[in-house]
Amino acid sequence: MNINSYTHDVFISYRHKPLDAYVSQKALAMLEGYRLPAAIKKKGYAGVRRVFRDTEELAVSRSLSKSIEETLRSSNLLLVVCSPETPSSEWVDREAATFIELGRSDKIYVLLIDGDGESSLPPSVKKIPDISERTMDVRAVSANKKNIVKNAGPALLRVIARACEIPESELYRRDRLKNIRNAIAVRLAAAAFFAFAALVSLFLWNTAENYKKQALYEQQASLAVLQILTYGLPDELAELSMAYEKRLFGLQADTPALRGATENSTSA
Repeated sequence: MNINSYTHDVFISYRHKPLDAYVSQKALAMLEGYRLPAAIKKKGYAGVRRVFRDTEELAVSRSLSKSIEETLRSSNLLLVVCSPETPSSEWVDREAATFIELGRSDKIYVLLIDGDGESSLPPSVKKIPDISERTMDVRAVSANKKNIVKNAGPALLRVIARACEIPESELYRRDRLKNIRNAIAVRLAAAAFFAFAALVSLFLWNTAENYKKQALYEQQASLAVLQILTYGLPDELAELSMAYEKRLFGLQADTPALRGATENSTSA
């Protein structure tokens, strides 16, 4: 069956528990949001188009709902998100069993987010002989959900490669080159920003220096003009002050009291 004939590229099966639901939602976003490297797209490959993730816990029943069974049939791959909560879910086990009955056990992938292979895989999945080869271990210390998602990013490249029928080795190589180019671009952009900031700082510093020199020049010019305008003025002011004092002293001596004192002094 050609991949283009599937309605969904990936069907995500998971237990509706907080950690499992969180990781499965992030996995869906990463699968649908992944952009193939340009070199691979040029070869005619298309990325993951649609991923199915049921957001509601199914009602208890002996069989899968018709819509879920049809969606499983029209999905290229099955991704089972596994944690210690998973084996107790009848629905996850039945979804895996249905995929196996369709003859597509080789298209079942496991995303191990907590626990271990023995305690976290549903019974039907554990019976697949080579399932360990398609088990992606993304566990993190203390089941930290953000670190689990971080680990899941590179691991899900295997699912993308299989869903798009791209050789895994080529996708990993091209993805690594893409990441290197992106890192270089980021560093170049950062270097360009800092270079621009340095140029702006230099320009502002030069501008400030020019203003400082201009202000100093204007201050010196003003002082020079002031010196020209007041040349000899201090001496004239001093002379004027002495003349004023002499005049003032003369006026005081001419008063009747001072004249009487002077006459008494003379007669004595």
